[in-house]
Amino acid sequence: MQFSPAGEAVVEFYSADTPTTYRVTGEGVTTSGKLIQFTREIAVENRMAAFDAGKREADRLLSKDREIERLRQLLEGEKRRSRELELMIEEAEKKYNISIREKDDPG
Repeated sequence: MQFSPAGEAVVEFYSADTPTTYRVTGEGVTTSGKLIQFTREIAVENRMAAFDAGKREADRLLSKDREIERLRQLLEGEKRRSRELELMIEEAEKKYNISIREKDDPG
């Protein structure tokens, strides 16, 4: 135990990762020489919950990143497919001297 510059008792300790309650008993002597004793209960929250929440958020973002990449690859595949179909149509129009696609009428 330490005392802050304001004269308050400060207790630092390491606890388990699971939520629990600790009972702290302290004894001391005041600056006037008076003996004091106190008991306090300190409830420790689940510190892992914050870690788990952060981990879940990271997993969620990673999942979104993977989905974005999957969609990006799908889009690239569809672009290639579209271009290939365009080339096939152009070749057929030339070979058979026909118009497969609607053309804009300049008149």
